[in-house]
Amino acid sequence: MASIGSMYAPAALFVNNPAGRADAVKPNVPDIYRAELIVKRDGAEFLRIDTPLPENYMLSLATSWDNPFNQPLSNFATGAGGAPGKALDVASTGVTAATGFTTLNKWLSGGVWTGGSMMKLDIPFVIQAYENPKLEVVTLMRDLMKLVAPSEYMGQFLRAPGPYMKAPNAGGVAGDEITVNIGKFFTMSPCIIDSVTETFDTQLDHNGDPIGVTINVSVISFFTTTQEDLDRFFAPSLG
Repeated sequence: MASIGSMYAPAALFVNNPAGRADAVKPNVPDIYRAELIVKRDGAEFLRIDTPLPENYMLSLATSWDNPFNQPLSNFATGAGGAPGKALDVASTGVTAATGFTTLNKWLSGGVWTGGSMMKLDIPFVIQAYENPKLEVVTLMRDLMKLVAPSEYMGQFLRAPGPYMKAPNAGGVAGDEITVNIGKFFTMSPCIIDSVTETFDTQLDHNGDPIGVTINVSVISFFTTTQEDLDRFFAPSLG
């Protein structure tokens, strides 16, 4: 594989090759090996970007559990007027100290589910300019960062980026309509862009525009991911 330095033309070639590439041939990567991010705004396509999949890929999903009843039975007792049973608590502590026996109950120590989480994935988009660095790199960098930045209205107020909830009786989401495709087997929508981190090359064209950038986009599902959502996300492959 060519080194970074050998992939770009000397300054004299920048005039005829705006991207500054000596071998500016865009690779043809099959769809099954590509990740794609599509953003629609007000019904029209605002952004579409794809990248070859990295060697390793990770989807992250978690859940939360607690055991709120894992405490001595004396803690649930009440005295006169509904006050906590302090005397019982002291007595229980004394019995534990003297004998090692407690009023902790195994079945009350069981876990209680407290909530799920959003599906999360990080997508490293590796972008190279082949014809026009302003459009292929600089504009793309700006538009991706717009997905996590609020907009201004009425001169002094801020409007949140991304999607937002419709009225309860309307259902679904409004605002940015964000979809992520991983190859041909996984599609997630609606999504939120959680963060955008850009690392761009200091290889520049004759206008001073960078000709390469790696953009790490952190994407999470808009709603808590359910089993039914997972059926839908993997439907392109599993049906």
